[in-house]
Amino acid sequence: MPADPQLSDPYGAHYFALEINGVEIAHFLECSGLKTTSTVFEIEEGGVNGYTHKRPGQAKWENIVLKYASSASTQLLELRDQFVKGEYGSRPDNAGAIIQYNNRGNEIRRFTFSRCWPVSWEGPSFNAGSSELAVETLELAHEGLVVTGAPNDDDNDQPGAVVQNGQIVVLDPIQFEYDSAQITSDSSDTLDDVAEILRDNPDMKVEVAGHASSEGTDAYNQDLSQRRTEEVARQLEARGVGSEQLEATGYGESQPIADNSTAEGREANRRVEFNIQD
Repeated sequence: MPADPQLSDPYGAHYFALEINGVEIAHFLECSGLKTTSTVFEIEEGGVNGYTHKRPGQAKWENIVLKYASSASTQLLELRDQFVKGEYGSRPDNAGAIIQYNNRGNEIRRFTFSRCWPVSWEGPSFNAGSSELAVETLELAHEGLVVTGAPNDDDNDQPGAVVQNGQIVVLDPIQFEYDSAQITSDSSDTLDDVAEILRDNPDMKVEVAGHASSEGTDAYNQDLSQRRTEEVARQLEARGVGSEQLEATGYGESQPIADNSTAEGREANRRVEFNIQD
């Protein structure tokens, strides 16, 4: 039998990275915990031995465990320290992803998770008689896992936004021109997907929440974040979303999710979220 031309070779498990709030921050030696399970309720059939009904219960997700070689970078330690110091608030808003690459460095699969925070960190075990790498372990708790394929793949048309845990979660952050409320063309597809969700759910109301980094004055950042959320709302209305479904709120730099002393942290803090209203 001739080979099916639609089949392709399987991908390796050795090339992957961690992304937090749209910023790829590290490569790792090992990742585990990408697992979803559901509680099963068993109901015995009355008067019929040997037959039991099974019904689905709540879904739950395993914690993600990452092992990486120690380096001079302390970015992951800073992520852990922010939680220990209570800087995340009562409910963390971090979004992240484990990204799988092929040998050419092209993204082939993305495991996106929401509301993540470091639940534990373990330092390396030292041994003067060993030549192995010093390995640290980071464990992340989260509230949901979405698996998507490669971006811009005609054979794998995956959404750029999903409804999850009271939010419309965008898999690619909304991007703006520097120091401006103008949205870049790269974010057009993401806005299309958010608009499609809202059009399909006309009773859904969302807060378009804009956040800024700490660069500039408080007043300036407040104004910029407000103008950016209003522009996002305007773009969604232009895509057929009812104005009554949208509330644009700029929070300035008041709700950081990362360390503003690093470039990566400031990039993560400059974000737009879509919070579903009750």
